Amino acid sequence: MKFIIDFIKSRIVFFISLLCAVISMFFVPPSKAYIQYIDWNTLFILFSLMICVSGFENSGIFDKFCKIICSHITNLRLLSVVLIVFCFFSSMIITNDVALITFVPFTLLVLSNQNEVKLWHIIYIIVLETIAANTGSMLTPIGNPQNLFIFNKYNMNVSQFINILFPYSFASFCLLYIFSFIIPKITLNKSLLGNNNFDDEKMKFDNSLFFKRCFYFFLFLCCLFSVIKNLTKWPIALFVCIGSFIFDRKVILKVDYYLLFTFVFFFIFTGNLGEVHIIREFLESSVKSKEFFVGFGVSQIISNVPATLILYQFVDDIKNLLIGVNVGGLGTIVASLASLISFNIYNSQKSNGCLFLIFFTVLNVIFLLVLILLYTILN
Repeated sequence: MKFIIDFIKSRIVFFISLLCAVISMFFVPPSKAYIQYIDWNTLFILFSLMICVSGFENSGIFDKFCKIICSHITNLRLLSVVLIVFCFFSSMIITNDVALITFVPFTLLVLSNQNEVKLWHIIYIIVLETIAANTGSMLTPIGNPQNLFIFNKYNMNVSQFINILFPYSFASFCLLYIFSFIIPKITLNKSLLGNNNFDDEKMKFDNSLFFKRCFYFFLFLCCLFSVIKNLTKWPIALFVCIGSFIFDRKVILKVDYYLLFTFVFFFIFTGNLGEVHIIREFLESSVKSKEFFVGFGVSQIISNVPATLILYQFVDDIKNLLIGVNVGGLGTIVASLASLISFNIYNSQKSNGCLFLIFFTVLNVIFLLVLILLYTILN
C-alpha cells in the first residue's frame, strides 16, 4: 500500500491529469473529436527531444562534463557560480528538467565530501540551480514543455519568441549572479573532488561512444531544425525513434512517458472544457485581459505546464500568457515540475527537507516579485 501511495505522490500531476480527463468525459462523452483535441506536433517533438537528451546522458557526455568541472575548481563560490551558470544556459537546450537531473546529484555528490561545506551552503546552491534552470529554460522554445507547446501552436518564429522573454530571463541571470556572492570562498579539498563515483566506462574514449554522441547530436539538430522551421513533426519523431532503436534502443525506455500522457489527458480535459458553454464563458471572462496574472497565479497551484494547457484556448493575448506561465515557474515548490525534481533528489539523499523548502520559498518569492515588477514596468 505504501508503495502505491509513494508512486502516486511521485507522479501526482499525471494522476491529476488523468482524473481531470475522466471527470470531463461525463460531461462530454468520448468521440472522434478527442483526437482533434490533441496537439500531435508538440507530442512528437517532445518525444524526439527526450530521446536525444536520454541518448546524450546514456553516452556519458554529462558525466564527462562534470568530471572536467571537478578538475578545475578551487573554491566553493567558483564551483557554485559555474554550476548555476551551466544550469541556466544548458536548460535552454536540454530542458530545465534534464539540467537539474544532471547538476543537482552532481552538486550533492561533490559537496557532501567537503568538511568545511555546511548543509545550508548545499541547499542554497541547489535552490539557485533550480531557479537558474527555470529562468534559463524560459528563453527558448525547447527549454520547457509549455514553451514548446505555445511555440508550435501559434507558429511563432524564434526571434519573436526570444524577444518576448529575454528581459525576464536576463533579469533573472543578473539576480543569480548577485545572489551567488553570498556563498563563501571556502577552499575545496581537491583530493575529495577527484574521488567521486562517476561512470568510468563512460569517461573512456572509444569508437562506439563517439559514434553515439555524434548520432544523437545529429538527431538533436534535426529536431531543432524542425522546431525552428515549424515543420511537420511526425517524420522527425519516426526517424529519431527508428534510429535510436537500431543503435541504442535502451534510451527509448528512458523517455518520460508519464509526461507525454499528462499532455494527452490535459488536452482531452481542456478540449472538453471548451465544449461546455457555461464553463467556456466563465473562463474566457476570467482570463481576458488578465492573462499574465492568471497564468502565474494558476501556475502556483497546479504548475505552469498544466496551467498553460488549461488556459491557452481562453486567452486573447498569448504573449502575456507565455510570460505569465514562465514567470509562474517561480514561487511555490509545485509551480514548476522541475522544482519538484530538485526537491525529490535532495530529499532522497539529505535530511531537513523543511529547511530546503524555507530557502526555496524565500528565494523564489524574491525572484518572482522582481519579475512581476519588471512586467508592470514594461507593460
